[in-house]
Amino acid sequence: MDADTAGTGVKVTTVKITEQTRFRLAQLAEEAGTTIKDLIAELAASRSTAEEVRQRTAETTAYLRAHLVPDFGDADLEDGARLWRGLVDGSLTAV
Repeated sequence: MDADTAGTGVKVTTVKITEQTRFRLAQLAEEAGTTIKDLIAELAASRSTAEEVRQRTAETTAYLRAHLVPDFGDADLEDGARLWRGLVDGSLTAV
């Protein structure tokens, strides 16, 4: 078995973290019934990169314009972002 692939054919690597962080990851993984490696992979898969968000926004905007609101524009995106921020931070009191 190749140590670089751990028998999976997928190259593995090492991430340097503090002992405290490693202990916390081990505890979280144990409580979730998984491994630290899988816990970190799950975290990475669950988060979007800035480029992925930009791409998804462009695709969604194109769909909205093509199928629902032909004049959907940047002001609508800004209004939506402001609405979302208000929901998240609790400052939105009425719609």
